[in-house]
Amino acid sequence: MEPEREYDISDEDINEIQNDDDYNSPKATATRKNETPGGSLYYAPIVDKLFLPVIGHNYGTLDQCEEMYRLYAYHACFDIRKAGQKTAKSGLVKQKYYLCNKAGTPKEVYFDTLQETKKPIRKSNMECTGCRAKVRFDRVYGTYTFVLADFEEQHNHELLPIEYRHLSKKERQMRYAEKLFVYHSTKRYLNVFINATDSQMLVNKLEKRKKYVPGFSFEYKLEKSQLHSIFWADEVAKCNYKEFSDVISFDATYRTNRYNLKFVPFTGIDNHRRCVTVAAAMIRDETVESYKWLLNCFMKTFGKEPNMIVTDQDKSMAIAIKEVFKTANHRLCMWHIMRKVPSKIQEANPNIEDKQEKDFKKRFDKIVWNMYIEPTVFEEKWEKLMDDFSLKNDSWFKYMFDIRSSWIPAYFIETEMFGLMRTTSRSESENAFFSHFTRSASNLLTFMDGFESAMLKQRSKQESLNVQTIKKNLKLLTLLRIEKHALKVYTDTIFLIIQQEIVAALYKCSLDKMDKEEYTEIFVVKEKLESERNARMKGRKMKVRMKVRMKGKKMKAQVWRIKGKARMKKKSSSNTR
Repeated sequence: MEPEREYDISDEDINEIQNDDDYNSPKATATRKNETPGGSLYYAPIVDKLFLPVIGHNYGTLDQCEEMYRLYAYHACFDIRKAGQKTAKSGLVKQKYYLCNKAGTPKEVYFDTLQETKKPIRKSNMECTGCRAKVRFDRVYGTYTFVLADFEEQHNHELLPIEYRHLSKKERQMRYAEKLFVYHSTKRYLNVFINATDSQMLVNKLEKRKKYVPGFSFEYKLEKSQLHSIFWADEVAKCNYKEFSDVISFDATYRTNRYNLKFVPFTGIDNHRRCVTVAAAMIRDETVESYKWLLNCFMKTFGKEPNMIVTDQDKSMAIAIKEVFKTANHRLCMWHIMRKVPSKIQEANPNIEDKQEKDFKKRFDKIVWNMYIEPTVFEEKWEKLMDDFSLKNDSWFKYMFDIRSSWIPAYFIETEMFGLMRTTSRSESENAFFSHFTRSASNLLTFMDGFESAMLKQRSKQESLNVQTIKKNLKLLTLLRIEKHALKVYTDTIFLIIQQEIVAALYKCSLDKMDKEEYTEIFVVKEKLESERNARMKGRKMKVRMKVRMKGKKMKAQVWRIKGKARMKKKSSSNTR
Protein backbone atom coordinates (compact mmCIF):
# COMPACT_ATOMS: atom_id res chain seq x y z
CA MET A 1 0.00 0.00 0.00
CA GLU A 2 1.03 3.59 -0.54
CA PRO A 3 2.21 5.72 2.39
CA GLU A 4 -0.40 7.83 4.13
CA ARG A 5 -1.18 11.05 2.26
CA GLU A 6 -1.29 14.42 3.91
CA TYR A 7 -4.31 16.71 3.60
CA ASP A 8 -4.34 20.47 3.92
CA ILE A 9 -7.10 21.30 6.40
CA SER A 10 -7.47 24.76 7.81
CA ASP A 11 -8.24 25.65 11.43
CA GLU A 12 -11.69 26.82 10.33
CA ASP A 13 -12.44 23.36 8.93
CA ILE A 14 -11.35 21.73 12.20
CA ASN A 15 -13.57 24.06 14.25
CA GLU A 16 -16.48 23.35 11.93
CA ILE A 17 -16.07 19.60 12.44
CA GLN A 18 -15.74 19.90 16.21
CA ASN A 19 -18.75 22.22 16.48
CA ASP A 20 -20.94 20.02 14.29
CA ASP A 21 -24.14 18.99 16.12
CA ASP A 22 -23.68 15.37 14.94
CA TYR A 23 -20.55 14.93 17.04
CA ASN A 24 -21.37 16.97 20.11
CA SER A 25 -23.31 15.77 23.11
CA PRO A 26 -27.07 16.43 22.85
CA LYS A 27 -28.55 19.29 24.85
CA ALA A 28 -31.79 19.12 26.78
CA THR A 29 -34.56 21.64 26.25
CA ALA A 30 -34.36 24.46 28.82
CA THR A 31 -37.60 24.68 30.78
CA ARG A 32 -38.97 26.03 34.03
CA LYS A 33 -40.76 23.27 35.92
CA ASN A 34 -43.67 24.37 38.12
CA GLU A 35 -45.76 22.22 40.43
CA THR A 36 -49.33 22.92 41.47
CA PRO A 37 -50.60 22.28 45.03
CA GLY A 38 -52.25 19.13 43.66
CA GLY A 39 -48.92 17.76 42.44
CA SER A 40 -49.37 18.40 38.69
CA LEU A 41 -46.28 19.49 36.79
CA TYR A 42 -46.19 22.28 34.21
CA TYR A 43 -43.31 23.14 31.89
CA ALA A 44 -42.54 26.63 30.57
CA PRO A 45 -39.89 26.69 27.82
CA ILE A 46 -36.99 29.10 28.16
CA VAL A 47 -36.25 30.71 24.79
CA ASP A 48 -34.50 33.82 23.59
CA LYS A 49 -36.51 37.03 24.03
CA LEU A 50 -36.18 37.59 20.30
CA PHE A 51 -38.60 34.69 19.67
CA LEU A 52 -40.86 35.11 22.72
CA PRO A 53 -44.43 36.25 21.82
CA VAL A 54 -45.40 39.61 23.34
CA ILE A 55 -49.03 40.35 24.20
CA GLY A 56 -50.28 43.50 22.48
CA HIS A 57 -47.67 43.42 19.72
CA ASN A 58 -48.83 43.71 16.11
CA TYR A 59 -47.43 40.79 14.10
CA GLY A 60 -48.87 41.72 10.71
CA THR A 61 -51.01 39.44 8.60
CA LEU A 62 -52.38 36.10 9.77
CA ASP A 63 -49.70 34.20 7.86
CA GLN A 64 -47.01 36.28 9.57
CA CYS A 65 -48.62 35.60 12.96
CA GLU A 66 -48.62 31.88 12.28
CA GLU A 67 -44.99 31.96 11.17
CA MET A 68 -44.02 33.84 14.34
CA TYR A 69 -45.64 31.23 16.59
CA ARG A 70 -44.19 28.34 14.60
CA LEU A 71 -40.72 29.86 14.97
CA TYR A 72 -41.26 30.18 18.73
CA ALA A 73 -42.52 26.58 18.90
CA TYR A 74 -39.44 25.41 16.98
CA HIS A 75 -37.07 26.96 19.50
CA ALA A 76 -39.23 25.73 22.41
CA CYS A 77 -39.32 22.19 20.88
CA PHE A 78 -43.03 21.49 20.47
CA ASP A 79 -45.45 21.27 17.54
CA ILE A 80 -48.48 23.47 16.96
CA ARG A 81 -51.71 23.19 15.00
CA LYS A 82 -54.41 25.55 13.85
CA ALA A 83 -57.57 25.77 15.94
CA GLY A 84 -60.88 27.61 15.81
CA GLN A 85 -61.55 31.13 14.60
CA LYS A 86 -64.28 33.77 14.73
CA THR A 87 -65.42 35.57 11.62
CA ALA A 88 -67.49 38.67 10.93
CA LYS A 89 -70.60 38.71 8.77
CA SER A 90 -68.44 39.80 5.87
CA GLY A 91 -66.38 36.62 6.22
CA LEU A 92 -63.25 38.33 7.54
CA VAL A 93 -61.46 36.56 10.39
CA LYS A 94 -61.74 38.46 13.69
CA GLN A 95 -59.97 36.04 15.99
CA LYS A 96 -57.62 33.12 15.32
CA TYR A 97 -56.32 30.44 17.73
CA TYR A 98 -53.19 28.29 17.50
CA LEU A 99 -52.74 25.45 19.99
CA CYS A 100 -50.07 23.08 21.15
CA ASN A 101 -50.25 19.83 19.22
CA LYS A 102 -51.11 17.97 22.44
CA ALA A 103 -54.19 20.06 23.19
CA GLY A 104 -57.52 18.27 23.59
CA THR A 105 -58.46 14.96 25.16
CA PRO A 106 -57.68 11.51 23.69
CA LYS A 107 -60.49 9.67 21.99
CA GLU A 108 -61.71 6.58 23.81
CA VAL A 109 -61.78 3.35 21.81
CA TYR A 110 -64.66 1.08 22.76
CA PHE A 111 -64.85 -2.59 21.84
CA ASP A 112 -66.75 -5.65 23.06
CA THR A 113 -64.28 -7.97 24.82
CA LEU A 114 -66.80 -10.85 24.74
CA GLN A 115 -67.25 -10.77 20.99
CA GLU A 116 -64.61 -12.67 19.04
CA THR A 117 -63.10 -10.83 16.10
CA LYS A 118 -60.21 -11.53 13.73
CA LYS A 119 -59.37 -7.85 13.44
CA PRO A 120 -56.47 -7.02 15.80
CA ILE A 121 -57.10 -4.36 18.43
CA ARG A 122 -54.61 -1.56 18.05
CA LYS A 123 -52.66 -0.42 21.11
CA SER A 124 -53.83 3.15 21.75
CA ASN A 125 -51.15 5.82 21.83
CA MET A 126 -52.42 8.97 23.51
CA GLU A 127 -50.65 12.00 22.10
CA CYS A 128 -53.23 14.46 23.41
CA THR A 129 -52.68 15.40 27.05
CA GLY A 130 -55.10 18.31 27.45
CA CYS A 131 -52.29 20.86 27.11
CA ARG A 132 -53.56 24.46 27.32
CA ALA A 133 -50.59 26.22 25.72
CA LYS A 134 -52.01 28.50 23.03
CA VAL A 135 -52.05 31.94 21.41
CA ARG A 136 -54.96 34.09 20.23
CA PHE A 137 -54.66 36.82 17.64
CA ASP A 138 -57.28 39.61 17.27
CA ARG A 139 -57.73 41.66 14.11
CA VAL A 140 -56.95 45.37 14.34
CA TYR A 141 -60.13 47.21 13.36
CA GLY A 142 -60.02 48.63 9.85
CA THR A 143 -56.83 46.75 8.86
CA TYR A 144 -55.70 43.30 7.84
CA THR A 145 -53.19 42.99 10.65
CA PHE A 146 -53.45 41.12 13.96
CA VAL A 147 -52.20 41.67 17.50
CA LEU A 148 -51.42 39.02 20.08
CA ALA A 149 -54.28 39.10 22.56
CA ASP A 150 -53.63 35.98 24.64
CA PHE A 151 -50.55 33.83 25.21
CA GLU A 152 -50.33 30.75 27.46
CA GLU A 153 -46.77 29.43 27.59
CA GLN A 154 -47.07 26.61 30.16
CA HIS A 155 -47.40 22.98 29.01
CA ASN A 156 -48.61 20.03 31.04
CA HIS A 157 -46.20 17.64 29.32
CA GLU A 158 -42.46 17.29 28.88
CA LEU A 159 -41.09 19.08 25.84
CA LEU A 160 -39.12 17.38 23.10
CA PRO A 161 -35.33 17.31 23.73
CA ILE A 162 -33.29 19.48 21.37
CA GLU A 163 -31.44 16.50 19.85
CA TYR A 164 -34.79 15.20 18.51
CA ARG A 165 -35.98 18.55 17.16
CA HIS A 166 -35.20 17.47 13.60
CA LEU A 167 -37.99 14.88 13.95
CA SER A 168 -40.68 17.49 14.56
CA LYS A 169 -43.40 17.93 11.94
CA LYS A 170 -41.87 21.19 10.72
CA GLU A 171 -38.42 19.68 10.19
CA ARG A 172 -39.71 16.54 8.47
CA GLN A 173 -40.74 18.58 5.44
CA MET A 174 -38.10 18.56 2.69
CA ARG A 175 -36.97 21.93 1.37
CA TYR A 176 -36.58 22.60 -2.34
CA ALA A 177 -32.77 22.50 -2.13
CA GLU A 178 -32.91 19.09 -0.43
CA LYS A 179 -35.26 17.70 -3.08
CA LEU A 180 -32.93 19.02 -5.77
CA PHE A 181 -29.95 17.36 -4.09
CA VAL A 182 -31.74 13.99 -3.96
CA TYR A 183 -32.68 14.30 -7.63
CA HIS A 184 -29.12 15.02 -8.74
CA SER A 185 -27.72 12.28 -6.52
CA THR A 186 -29.40 9.45 -8.42
CA LYS A 187 -27.11 6.90 -10.08
CA ARG A 188 -27.59 8.22 -13.57
CA TYR A 189 -25.97 11.50 -12.55
CA LEU A 190 -23.00 9.88 -10.79
CA ASN A 191 -19.80 9.88 -12.78
CA VAL A 192 -17.14 8.72 -10.34
CA PHE A 193 -14.18 6.57 -11.31
CA ILE A 194 -12.26 4.75 -8.57
CA ASN A 195 -9.23 2.68 -9.57
CA ALA A 196 -7.51 -0.16 -7.74
CA THR A 197 -6.25 2.14 -4.97
CA ASP A 198 -9.62 2.26 -3.23
CA SER A 199 -8.22 0.39 -0.21
CA GLN A 200 -5.65 3.16 0.29
CA MET A 201 -8.36 5.78 -0.19
CA LEU A 202 -10.54 4.07 2.44
CA VAL A 203 -7.67 3.90 4.95
CA ASN A 204 -6.84 7.58 4.34
CA LYS A 205 -10.49 8.53 4.77
CA LEU A 206 -10.85 6.69 8.09
CA GLU A 207 -7.47 7.91 9.36
CA LYS A 208 -8.54 11.47 8.61
CA ARG A 209 -11.82 10.89 10.45
CA LYS A 210 -9.97 9.40 13.42
CA LYS A 211 -7.73 12.48 13.57
CA TYR A 212 -10.40 15.16 13.37
CA VAL A 213 -13.67 13.57 14.59
CA PRO A 214 -13.92 13.21 18.40
CA GLY A 215 -14.59 9.69 19.64
CA PHE A 216 -13.91 7.89 16.35
CA SER A 217 -11.73 4.76 16.60
CA PHE A 218 -10.05 3.04 13.67
CA GLU A 219 -7.49 0.24 13.40
CA TYR A 220 -6.17 -1.62 10.38
CA LYS A 221 -3.74 -4.43 9.62
CA LEU A 222 -1.51 -5.02 6.58
CA GLU A 223 -0.02 -8.22 5.21
CA LYS A 224 2.48 -8.06 2.33
CA SER A 225 1.52 -4.40 1.73
CA GLN A 226 -2.12 -5.38 1.25
CA LEU A 227 -5.10 -4.53 3.42
CA HIS A 228 -5.92 -7.54 5.56
CA SER A 229 -8.30 -6.28 8.30
CA ILE A 230 -9.93 -3.05 9.46
CA PHE A 231 -11.99 -2.18 12.54
CA TRP A 232 -13.94 1.02 13.27
CA ALA A 233 -16.47 2.48 15.72
CA ASP A 234 -17.73 6.05 16.11
CA GLU A 235 -18.87 7.96 19.17
CA VAL A 236 -22.54 7.02 18.81
CA ALA A 237 -21.60 3.34 18.58
CA LYS A 238 -19.56 3.70 21.78
CA CYS A 239 -22.52 5.29 23.56
CA ASN A 240 -24.74 2.42 22.41
CA TYR A 241 -22.24 -0.12 23.70
CA LYS A 242 -22.05 1.64 27.05
CA GLU A 243 -25.82 1.30 27.47
CA PHE A 244 -26.51 -2.01 25.68
CA SER A 245 -23.44 -4.20 26.27
CA ASP A 246 -25.37 -6.97 28.04
CA VAL A 247 -25.58 -9.30 25.04
CA ILE A 248 -23.38 -8.80 21.96
CA SER A 249 -23.41 -11.08 18.93
CA PHE A 250 -21.11 -11.07 15.93
CA ASP A 251 -20.88 -13.13 12.80
CA ALA A 252 -18.99 -12.87 9.51
CA THR A 253 -21.02 -12.32 6.36
CA TYR A 254 -19.97 -12.68 2.73
CA ARG A 255 -20.60 -11.11 -0.67
CA THR A 256 -20.46 -7.51 0.52
CA ASN A 257 -17.55 -6.34 -1.68
CA ARG A 258 -15.56 -7.33 -4.76
CA TYR A 259 -12.47 -8.32 -2.72
CA ASN A 260 -14.33 -10.97 -0.70
CA LEU A 261 -13.42 -9.35 2.62
CA LYS A 262 -15.66 -10.73 5.35
CA PHE A 263 -17.87 -8.09 6.94
CA VAL A 264 -18.21 -8.54 10.73
CA PRO A 265 -20.76 -6.31 12.51
CA PHE A 266 -21.01 -6.39 16.31
CA THR A 267 -24.69 -6.29 17.24
CA GLY A 268 -26.44 -5.46 20.51
CA ILE A 269 -30.08 -5.03 21.51
CA ASP A 270 -31.33 -1.57 22.46
CA ASN A 271 -34.14 -0.49 24.80
CA HIS A 272 -36.68 -0.92 21.99
CA ARG A 273 -35.62 -4.57 21.47
CA ARG A 274 -34.14 -3.66 18.11
CA CYS A 275 -30.71 -4.48 16.73
CA VAL A 276 -28.08 -1.78 17.23
CA THR A 277 -24.59 -1.90 15.70
CA VAL A 278 -21.86 -1.06 18.22
CA ALA A 279 -18.82 -1.70 15.97
CA ALA A 280 -17.90 -3.14 12.58
CA ALA A 281 -14.92 -4.76 10.91
CA MET A 282 -13.70 -6.41 7.72
CA ILE A 283 -11.25 -9.33 7.72
CA ARG A 284 -9.47 -11.26 4.96
CA ASP A 285 -9.91 -14.73 6.51
CA GLU A 286 -11.59 -16.42 9.46
CA THR A 287 -8.53 -17.73 11.27
CA VAL A 288 -7.86 -17.64 14.99
CA GLU A 289 -5.25 -14.91 14.53
CA SER A 290 -7.68 -12.71 12.58
CA TYR A 291 -10.36 -13.02 15.26
CA LYS A 292 -7.82 -12.42 18.05
CA TRP A 293 -6.69 -9.21 16.35
CA LEU A 294 -10.32 -8.19 15.91
CA LEU A 295 -11.28 -8.81 19.55
CA ASN A 296 -8.15 -7.03 20.79
CA CYS A 297 -9.20 -3.98 18.74
CA PHE A 298 -12.65 -4.30 20.31
CA MET A 299 -11.18 -4.28 23.82
CA LYS A 300 -8.85 -1.39 22.97
CA THR A 301 -11.81 0.66 21.74
CA PHE A 302 -14.35 -0.10 24.47
CA GLY A 303 -12.20 -1.19 27.41
CA LYS A 304 -14.97 -3.44 28.75
CA GLU A 305 -16.12 -6.94 27.93
CA PRO A 306 -19.80 -7.66 27.28
CA ASN A 307 -21.70 -9.77 29.79
CA MET A 308 -22.44 -12.33 27.10
CA ILE A 309 -20.98 -12.87 23.62
CA VAL A 310 -23.07 -14.89 21.14
CA THR A 311 -21.64 -16.53 18.01
CA ASP A 312 -22.27 -19.48 15.74
CA GLN A 313 -20.30 -22.73 16.07
CA ASP A 314 -17.18 -21.39 14.39
CA LYS A 315 -14.19 -22.98 16.20
CA SER A 316 -11.82 -20.12 15.37
CA MET A 317 -14.18 -17.66 17.04
CA ALA A 318 -14.46 -19.85 20.14
CA ILE A 319 -10.67 -20.11 20.55
CA ALA A 320 -10.15 -16.36 20.04
CA ILE A 321 -12.92 -15.44 22.49
CA LYS A 322 -11.49 -17.75 25.14
CA GLU A 323 -8.01 -16.17 24.81
CA VAL A 324 -9.07 -12.49 24.65
CA PHE A 325 -12.20 -12.29 26.82
CA LYS A 326 -11.67 -13.26 30.45
CA THR A 327 -15.08 -12.67 32.06
CA ALA A 328 -17.63 -12.67 29.20
CA ASN A 329 -19.90 -15.70 28.92
CA HIS A 330 -19.61 -17.26 25.47
CA ARG A 331 -22.85 -18.76 24.22
CA LEU A 332 -23.78 -20.33 20.90
CA CYS A 333 -26.62 -18.89 18.87
CA MET A 334 -29.61 -21.21 19.19
CA TRP A 335 -31.00 -20.03 15.86
CA HIS A 336 -28.03 -21.49 13.99
CA ILE A 337 -28.33 -24.76 15.93
CA MET A 338 -32.08 -25.11 15.47
CA ARG A 339 -31.72 -24.67 11.71
CA LYS A 340 -29.72 -27.90 11.58
CA VAL A 341 -32.18 -30.03 13.57
CA PRO A 342 -34.51 -31.10 10.67
CA SER A 343 -31.61 -32.26 8.49
CA LYS A 344 -29.93 -34.07 11.41
CA ILE A 345 -33.15 -35.97 12.15
CA GLN A 346 -33.35 -37.12 8.53
CA GLU A 347 -29.72 -38.24 8.60
CA ALA A 348 -30.19 -40.18 11.84
CA ASN A 349 -33.53 -41.72 10.82
CA PRO A 350 -34.22 -41.50 7.05
CA ASN A 351 -37.49 -43.43 7.37
CA ILE A 352 -39.07 -41.17 9.95
CA GLU A 353 -42.65 -40.19 9.17
CA ASP A 354 -43.85 -36.59 8.97
CA LYS A 355 -46.08 -36.99 12.00
CA GLN A 356 -43.23 -38.38 14.10
CA GLU A 357 -40.91 -35.62 12.92
CA LYS A 358 -43.44 -32.94 13.91
CA ASP A 359 -43.90 -34.59 17.30
CA PHE A 360 -40.12 -34.65 17.83
CA LYS A 361 -39.77 -31.01 16.80
CA LYS A 362 -42.54 -29.97 19.17
CA ARG A 363 -41.05 -31.81 22.15
CA PHE A 364 -37.52 -30.72 21.27
CA ASP A 365 -38.52 -27.05 21.13
CA LYS A 366 -40.37 -27.38 24.41
CA ILE A 367 -37.28 -28.43 26.35
CA VAL A 368 -34.47 -26.47 24.64
CA TRP A 369 -36.27 -23.12 24.60
CA ASN A 370 -37.58 -23.44 28.16
CA MET A 371 -35.61 -21.06 30.36
CA TYR A 372 -37.53 -22.01 33.51
CA ILE A 373 -36.60 -25.67 34.00
CA GLU A 374 -33.64 -26.82 36.08
CA PRO A 375 -30.60 -28.41 34.36
CA THR A 376 -31.36 -31.79 35.96
CA VAL A 377 -34.92 -31.70 34.62
CA PHE A 378 -33.64 -30.78 31.17
CA GLU A 379 -31.21 -33.71 31.18
CA GLU A 380 -33.97 -36.14 32.16
CA LYS A 381 -36.32 -34.93 29.42
CA TRP A 382 -33.52 -34.92 26.83
CA GLU A 383 -32.61 -38.53 27.64
CA LYS A 384 -36.25 -39.63 27.38
CA LEU A 385 -36.67 -37.81 24.07
CA MET A 386 -33.56 -39.45 22.61
CA ASP A 387 -34.79 -42.88 23.77
CA ASP A 388 -38.27 -42.39 22.30
CA PHE A 389 -36.89 -41.56 18.84
CA SER A 390 -33.82 -43.86 18.87
CA LEU A 391 -31.34 -40.98 18.69
CA LYS A 392 -29.28 -41.82 21.75
CA ASN A 393 -26.32 -43.05 19.71
CA ASP A 394 -26.41 -40.33 17.07
CA SER A 395 -23.09 -38.46 17.02
CA TRP A 396 -24.52 -34.96 16.39
CA PHE A 397 -27.14 -35.12 19.15
CA LYS A 398 -24.56 -36.61 21.53
CA TYR A 399 -22.19 -33.74 20.76
CA MET A 400 -24.91 -31.11 21.26
CA PHE A 401 -25.76 -32.68 24.62
CA ASP A 402 -22.08 -32.62 25.65
CA ILE A 403 -21.90 -28.85 24.95
CA ARG A 404 -25.37 -28.17 26.38
CA SER A 405 -24.04 -25.62 28.86
CA SER A 406 -23.06 -23.34 25.97
CA TRP A 407 -26.46 -23.07 24.27
CA ILE A 408 -29.30 -24.32 26.52
CA PRO A 409 -30.88 -21.36 28.46
CA ALA A 410 -31.36 -23.46 31.62
CA TYR A 411 -27.58 -23.45 32.15
CA PHE A 412 -27.02 -19.69 32.15
CA ILE A 413 -30.14 -18.42 33.86
CA GLU A 414 -27.98 -16.43 36.30
CA THR A 415 -26.48 -14.29 33.50
CA GLU A 416 -28.06 -10.84 33.43
CA MET A 417 -30.35 -10.10 30.48
CA PHE A 418 -29.94 -13.64 29.15
CA GLY A 419 -33.64 -13.59 28.19
CA LEU A 420 -32.66 -11.63 25.08
CA MET A 421 -31.23 -14.90 23.78
CA ARG A 422 -34.75 -16.20 23.14
CA THR A 423 -35.02 -14.07 20.04
CA THR A 424 -33.89 -15.36 16.63
CA SER A 425 -30.40 -14.71 15.39
CA ARG A 426 -29.60 -11.02 15.75
CA SER A 427 -26.51 -11.37 13.58
CA GLU A 428 -28.47 -12.94 10.73
CA SER A 429 -31.05 -10.20 11.04
CA GLU A 430 -28.32 -7.54 10.82
CA ASN A 431 -26.69 -9.25 7.85
CA ALA A 432 -30.01 -9.19 6.02
CA PHE A 433 -30.38 -5.52 6.94
CA PHE A 434 -26.95 -4.58 5.57
CA SER A 435 -27.56 -6.56 2.37
CA HIS A 436 -29.96 -3.81 1.26
CA PHE A 437 -27.09 -1.30 1.30
CA THR A 438 -24.17 -3.35 -0.06
CA ARG A 439 -23.46 -5.32 -3.24
CA SER A 440 -20.97 -8.08 -4.00
CA ALA A 441 -19.39 -5.96 -6.77
CA SER A 442 -18.90 -2.89 -4.56
CA ASN A 443 -15.46 -1.41 -4.06
CA LEU A 444 -14.44 -0.51 -0.52
CA LEU A 445 -15.44 3.15 -0.71
CA THR A 446 -18.87 2.26 -2.08
CA PHE A 447 -19.25 -0.35 0.65
CA MET A 448 -18.41 2.22 3.33
CA ASP A 449 -20.96 4.65 1.87
CA GLY A 450 -23.56 1.88 2.02
CA PHE A 451 -22.61 1.08 5.63
CA GLU A 452 -22.97 4.73 6.65
CA SER A 453 -26.39 4.88 4.96
CA ALA A 454 -27.43 1.78 6.89
CA MET A 455 -26.25 3.37 10.15
CA LEU A 456 -28.17 6.54 9.34
CA LYS A 457 -31.36 4.54 8.83
CA GLN A 458 -30.83 2.44 11.97
CA ARG A 459 -30.15 5.45 14.19
CA SER A 460 -32.96 7.48 12.64
CA LYS A 461 -35.39 4.68 13.51
CA GLN A 462 -34.01 4.57 17.05
CA GLU A 463 -34.51 8.32 17.40
CA SER A 464 -38.06 8.16 16.05
CA LEU A 465 -38.92 5.44 18.60
CA ASN A 466 -37.43 7.59 21.37
CA VAL A 467 -39.54 10.53 20.22
CA GLN A 468 -42.66 8.37 20.08
CA THR A 469 -42.05 7.28 23.68
CA ILE A 470 -41.70 10.92 24.78
CA LYS A 471 -44.61 12.35 22.79
CA LYS A 472 -47.19 9.62 23.28
CA ASN A 473 -48.50 7.75 26.32
CA LEU A 474 -49.89 4.24 26.22
CA LYS A 475 -53.16 3.55 27.98
CA LEU A 476 -52.97 2.24 31.54
CA LEU A 477 -54.96 -0.92 32.27
CA THR A 478 -54.88 -0.80 36.07
CA LEU A 479 -54.83 1.76 38.87
CA LEU A 480 -51.59 0.39 40.31
CA ARG A 481 -48.77 2.87 40.94
CA ILE A 482 -46.19 0.40 39.68
CA GLU A 483 -47.80 0.43 36.22
CA LYS A 484 -47.78 4.23 36.17
CA HIS A 485 -44.13 4.23 37.24
CA ALA A 486 -43.28 1.67 34.54
CA LEU A 487 -44.83 3.95 31.93
CA LYS A 488 -42.38 6.68 32.96
CA VAL A 489 -39.17 4.63 33.07
CA TYR A 490 -39.62 2.19 30.16
CA THR A 491 -39.89 2.66 26.42
CA ASP A 492 -43.22 1.79 24.81
CA THR A 493 -41.94 -1.57 23.55
CA ILE A 494 -40.69 -2.70 26.96
CA PHE A 495 -43.67 -1.20 28.80
CA LEU A 496 -46.14 -3.34 26.84
CA ILE A 497 -44.26 -6.46 28.01
CA ILE A 498 -44.14 -5.24 31.62
CA GLN A 499 -47.82 -4.27 31.44
CA GLN A 500 -48.78 -7.83 30.50
CA GLU A 501 -46.93 -9.12 33.55
CA ILE A 502 -48.57 -6.55 35.84
CA VAL A 503 -52.06 -7.39 34.58
CA ALA A 504 -51.38 -11.13 34.86
CA ALA A 505 -50.05 -10.72 38.41
CA LEU A 506 -53.09 -8.64 39.39
CA TYR A 507 -55.81 -10.90 38.06
CA LYS A 508 -54.20 -14.36 37.95
CA CYS A 509 -51.81 -14.54 40.91
CA SER A 510 -52.19 -14.42 44.68
CA LEU A 511 -49.70 -14.72 47.55
CA ASP A 512 -50.16 -18.02 49.36
CA LYS A 513 -47.22 -17.99 51.79
CA MET A 514 -44.09 -15.97 52.65
CA ASP A 515 -40.92 -16.97 54.55
CA LYS A 516 -37.61 -15.22 55.19
CA GLU A 517 -34.08 -16.62 55.45
CA GLU A 518 -31.45 -13.95 56.23
CA TYR A 519 -31.32 -11.76 53.08
CA THR A 520 -33.55 -14.07 51.05
CA GLU A 521 -37.33 -13.92 50.96
CA ILE A 522 -39.31 -16.95 49.79
CA PHE A 523 -42.77 -16.49 48.32
CA VAL A 524 -45.26 -19.18 47.40
CA VAL A 525 -47.47 -17.74 44.67
CA LYS A 526 -50.71 -19.34 43.55
CA GLU A 527 -51.49 -18.85 39.89
CA LYS A 528 -54.90 -19.29 38.30
CA LEU A 529 -54.84 -20.92 34.89
CA GLU A 530 -57.75 -21.40 32.55
CA SER A 531 -57.87 -24.83 31.00
CA GLU A 532 -58.30 -24.99 27.25
CA ARG A 533 -60.61 -27.99 27.49
CA ASN A 534 -63.12 -26.44 29.85
CA ALA A 535 -63.87 -23.08 31.35
CA ARG A 536 -63.18 -24.00 34.99
CA MET A 537 -60.22 -22.45 36.76
CA LYS A 538 -57.52 -24.64 38.25
CA GLY A 539 -54.80 -23.49 40.64
CA ARG A 540 -51.05 -24.07 40.45
CA LYS A 541 -48.42 -23.00 42.92
CA MET A 542 -44.88 -21.83 42.29
CA LYS A 543 -42.13 -21.04 44.77
CA VAL A 544 -40.05 -17.95 44.12
CA ARG A 545 -36.89 -16.93 45.98
CA MET A 546 -35.95 -13.25 46.03
CA LYS A 547 -32.55 -12.02 47.20
CA VAL A 548 -32.37 -8.29 47.92
CA ARG A 549 -29.07 -6.43 48.12
CA MET A 550 -28.81 -2.78 49.12
CA LYS A 551 -25.97 -0.73 47.64
CA GLY A 552 -26.20 2.92 48.62
CA LYS A 553 -29.59 4.17 47.46
CA LYS A 554 -29.97 1.41 44.89
CA MET A 555 -31.86 -1.79 45.47
CA LYS A 556 -31.13 -4.84 43.39
CA ALA A 557 -33.53 -7.75 43.52
CA GLN A 558 -32.88 -11.13 41.97
CA VAL A 559 -35.85 -13.40 41.41
CA TRP A 560 -35.66 -16.99 40.29
CA ARG A 561 -37.98 -19.98 40.26
CA ILE A 562 -37.57 -23.08 42.40
CA LYS A 563 -40.74 -25.01 41.59
CA GLY A 564 -43.47 -24.38 39.08
CA LYS A 565 -43.36 -22.00 36.16
CA ALA A 566 -42.46 -18.37 36.81
CA ARG A 567 -43.52 -15.66 34.41
CA MET A 568 -40.53 -13.41 35.03
CA LYS A 569 -37.08 -14.70 35.82
CA LYS A 570 -35.36 -11.53 37.01
CA LYS A 571 -36.08 -8.01 38.12
CA SER A 572 -33.66 -5.35 36.96
CA SER A 573 -32.02 -2.89 39.31
CA SER A 574 -33.98 0.19 40.32
CA ASN A 575 -33.05 3.57 41.76
CA THR A 576 -36.05 3.59 44.07
CA ARG A 577 -36.49 1.80 47.34
